[in-house]
Amino acid sequence: MEQRLALFKDELEQKVASERAEEKAARLEYYHERGFADFSLAYPFGWKFTNLVNGVEFRDASSTAWFTVNREPRLAMKEYNFAATSTWLGNDVGLYGDESKKGIVIFPNDKIFKETVVIEGDREHFDKILESIKNFVWLPKLK
Repeated sequence: MEQRLALFKDELEQKVASERAEEKAARLEYYHERGFADFSLAYPFGWKFTNLVNGVEFRDASSTAWFTVNREPRLAMKEYNFAATSTWLGNDVGLYGDESKKGIVIFPNDKIFKETVVIEGDREHFDKILESIKNFVWLPKLK
């Protein structure tokens, strides 16, 4: 009887721990940028963000999961080696990636802007965070 009780206790503790981990994974934190662009996004609970000179970086505590949004000098779209091109929120984008990361380069439709915004992250989190970006307004520096 004591063995069955101990086994039941272990199973219950494992179930509670698993449910807590799932709840934590489902929780999100929110970030709003108003510097190099105006947008908001949702990122996993417990990640930290760092404001950079030309962007923002999000990382988990282990630093293996990450997501960045950066402003970079503009090159002609043909100068990149994109896997595909598309549009995103009304802007032309180039898509790229490898076994560890995915990314997009956003080209503003107005040629007066001399910069692009590069968004990239680890493969596991990239699509979900990218889909959470709301109200992206292009605010790069004018040259």
